[in-house]
Amino acid sequence: MTTTSILLSIIGLLYALFWLWYTGWQRPLTQSEIERYLSKLQAVNTDEVVLARIRDFMASDTGKSFVMVNLLQLKETNPDEEPASVTLQKYSNVFLGKLLRRAGHPIVFGQVAGDAVELWGLEDDARWTSVGLIRYRSRRDLIEMIIDPTFNDIHPFKVQALQKTIAVPVAPWFGLSDLRLIVGLIAIIAVLGVLVIT
Repeated sequence: MTTTSILLSIIGLLYALFWLWYTGWQRPLTQSEIERYLSKLQAVNTDEVVLARIRDFMASDTGKSFVMVNLLQLKETNPDEEPASVTLQKYSNVFLGKLLRRAGHPIVFGQVAGDAVELWGLEDDARWTSVGLIRYRSRRDLIEMIIDPTFNDIHPFKVQALQKTIAVPVAPWFGLSDLRLIVGLIAIIAVLGVLVIT
């Protein structure tokens, strides 16, 4: 086997392994899984409305990835208090670390440039502090993160920092930020580099 063949095989294997990890098995949640997750969720959240929404979200699972659209409004803090952004960071740092290990990641995150320029049928929802789009590999990954005991430890920081928030799941979805495309392009460039060098 030539050096070129070996290098191309390594690049192909590494990309295949990345694809499998990033994509996951894409197996929808079963009814038994849903009931098991709900019983665990009830131990950390007794809000029946929230639990019903999560049940519906799990019941419509396709096994594929989705994006959560988050609108955040930070609380106003006094000069002698810890800024809400610092408090929220205590939540975000741990949450994003666990998210990345499950092939999830932010797609877009930024501070808003002004109040909502279009607002229908809503009251007092024109002002937001920041917006984030977060990619999750699967609904199973999201629920596993929520029932993780660490989540109970860090979630109070989020509650303490936010005045209000909206989180809306979007699926199916497609974006040029999909890491399979980006890593795929890197793999193609690596292949071309190997072919040119050898």
